[in-house]
Amino acid sequence: LLSLYRRERNLSRHEVLRQLRHQDEGRDLRRHLGFDQAFPSESGLRYFEGQITPELQQEINALQIDLLYQAGLLP
Repeated sequence: LLSLYRRERNLSRHEVLRQLRHQDEGRDLRRHLGFDQAFPSESGLRYFEGQITPELQQEINALQIDLLYQAGLLP
């Protein structure tokens, strides 16, 4: 979700992690993304994003569409 949020808002890894760590501004973001106390590092996020192959991205997209449909957010 963090990677998707970053891409949707066209943020650098550094900027999205700065937002996530901000005490007040990042509170809702942390809650929505499931972070309690630990956050990924910039290198950890870069590694994760590098591991997403096109095939894996298609699988993730299909799961997201299914979840949106189940939540009633898609016709």
